[in-house]
Amino acid sequence: MASYEDIHIDQGAEFTAEVTVQKDNLDFDLTGYSYAGQIRKTVNTTSAAATFTISQSTDSDLTNVLEISLSASVTAGLTSSRYVYDIEVTSGASAIYRVLEGQITISKNVTR
Repeated sequence: MASYEDIHIDQGAEFTAEVTVQKDNLDFDLTGYSYAGQIRKTVNTTSAAATFTISQSTDSDLTNVLEISLSASVTAGLTSSRYVYDIEVTSGASAIYRVLEGQITISKNVTR
């Protein structure tokens, strides 16, 4: 079910994006689900380099859209490099679905 998308993030800048979730090419209603997403140096790295803030879209017509973000202070703590990430949703019955995964490239900032 997971879609694959590479993300580019500017170090030291706020990052926000919308994630549209579908299953079998149909909108996936996320009402009642919880959400989690982490960034790690590699899939085998023990600790997360950062954790996304995730919420369901505030538009009541978009029950299949998640808003993901990282604050500027969080992206400032990421070194200029490549990372991996994924976003998972968990149903009330504790079924976990990975909905998005990929690589993240952090571009070093010049202005400090």
